Amino acid sequence: MIDNVLIIAIVPGLVEVAKRTGLPHRYSAIAAIALAVSIAVLSHAAANPGPVSVATLAGLILTGLVNGLAAIGLYRMVPKSDQARV
Repeated sequence: MIDNVLIIAIVPGLVEVAKRTGLPHRYSAIAAIALAVSIAVLSHAAANPGPVSVATLAGLILTGLVNGLAAIGLYRMVPKSDQARV
């Protein structure tokens, strides 16, 4: 299973790719959360094939939600290249 830190690091890059391919900026937060939940669920499914209980699925959704929100915060803290001070 992919570690939470790795998901938080990957999601801003994937959202940036989506924005450069036409995703409106106002949907970037929703995209980050959706990507984080998707990565968490797919990672769990790859590591543990078989049926998933409701409790496990709820935990994965919550984990993805927290990872997506953390990725949004990480992305907003990084200065943009045109705003960076030299």
